[in-house]
Amino acid sequence: MRRVIFVLVVLVQAALAGPLAPRSLRVEHLVNPIGIDVLKPRFTWELAHTERGQAQTAYQIMVKRDDGSSAWDSGRVASPQSVLVEYGGPALESGRRYTWQVRAWDKAGQPSVYSAPAFFEMGLLTAAEWKGAWLGGATGGTGVFRREFTVPGTVKRARAYVGAAGYYELRLNGAKAGDHFLDPGYTNYAKRVLYATYDVTAMLHQGANAAQLMFGEGRFGSRQGILQLNIETTDGRMISVSTDDQWRVHTGPIVSDSVYNGETYDARLEPGGAVGSEGGGWEPVKTVPSP
Repeated sequence: MRRVIFVLVVLVQAALAGPLAPRSLRVEHLVNPIGIDVLKPRFTWELAHTERGQAQTAYQIMVKRDDGSSAWDSGRVASPQSVLVEYGGPALESGRRYTWQVRAWDKAGQPSVYSAPAFFEMGLLTAAEWKGAWLGGATGGTGVFRREFTVPGTVKRARAYVGAAGYYELRLNGAKAGDHFLDPGYTNYAKRVLYATYDVTAMLHQGANAAQLMFGEGRFGSRQGILQLNIETTDGRMISVSTDDQWRVHTGPIVSDSVYNGETYDARLEPGGAVGSEGGGWEPVKTVPSP
């Protein structure tokens, strides 16, 4: 009897508290993504009903900028939709992080509390934000491209944006950036080249740093790519490092590569990646036209 009473009390308390907060928040199918370049991202969440037959009858999404100011409040929207709900606020800014929360109303018209915050971060939305040039082609062949640069303060946030016709690998201070392989995906290179975004904050530090790029043939044939590295310091300074004619190139360890025949790798040709590890054989690069 006591157990029955206890269960009834719990159910009454749950009913009085209202629906549970939505969970599993995603933007463009991804959890806390960075580098979103959809102008109107789409939001998805899961309902956390404990009662059979429950349903969402309305929702409200709130989006805030990284400084805490409001970017968009959908208000209460009468709808059962909880998958791919399109952003409806003013234009989102390139490279900016946004946090968002959502709450839902159940079939009895009771609102839940807001979900735990999630975030998304916009990518580079205009061609003008790619400040560098393309490297590769016959200039570098299977070479390694390298640039040393200085960060004049403590790194607060750093993002690397890398695009390529074919494949690529980015290394910072000798370590591979990200866990991606065979990036970017195949496209009609005459119309579109994809890029990926990496959070490289922990890979950089105040003072001297080194960046290296290697390009693979992929399905394009000529190995080439572009990098835009944006760094923000804790004192508010912005540093931009991009591929240009200040980079240098050296024979690389990828002797040959093919999507059909695999890769031939010679570790003896692996150049050092740390700052100050440049030996002989490094030559100036020449930029190439974009694909």
